[in-house]
Amino acid sequence: MNPLPHVLYLTLLLDTVLGSLPAPVNLSVSSVNFHHVLHWDPGRGTPAGTTYIIKWRVYGKSKRTHSFNSTTTSFTVKFPPKHVVFRLSVQASYNNTQSKESSIPFNPSTQTIIGPPKVSLSGCGKCIHVNISLPEADPRSGIKDIMSFYYGVQFRVFWKKRNETAEHPVLQLEFVAGITELEIEKRKAKETKRGERGNTSGKIQERRMEKERK
Repeated sequence: MNPLPHVLYLTLLLDTVLGSLPAPVNLSVSSVNFHHVLHWDPGRGTPAGTTYIIKWRVYGKSKRTHSFNSTTTSFTVKFPPKHVVFRLSVQASYNNTQSKESSIPFNPSTQTIIGPPKVSLSGCGKCIHVNISLPEADPRSGIKDIMSFYYGVQFRVFWKKRNETAEHPVLQLEFVAGITELEIEKRKAKETKRGERGNTSGKIQERRMEKERK
């Protein structure tokens, strides 16, 4: 009996089994304040009990790769605090067989979402003093201060009166800024009133002079 056909059949069957494990799909990263979570969906036909191999490395460099295992379809990733693009990949593993890798690029410095700033107000006479601070970064990110990580941050500050829809931009914009627009408006109002008074007194003097001439 010639065993060659059986060997060829087993080889083809083994290749079919190895190639049948679907790769993960729909890779995405949700990132807020440098807390990064990688998400993915199992490929169609993925068997129950499949585990996943997560890898990341600096994009364009293949020497140093960080590898982790997960039994769920999400994984919290910790990156070093650098302004670089990373390559994230996920690979399914089942019964000593592995699928192809699915990968996406991710840049934490440009793709993370910074939460709303904290704002506090205090009076300073005829002005309002506004203190603005950014939220804290995820402690595992290694970033002590988001402000210094981005080499300075600019804010756009607006104010409006109660029951008013129009917003007024603040002219001076700093990290800790004293807003003086209200004071400026009051000064303008005073100057306008002074000008009106000056015009009124001038008209009175003109009338007196006309009466004297008559």
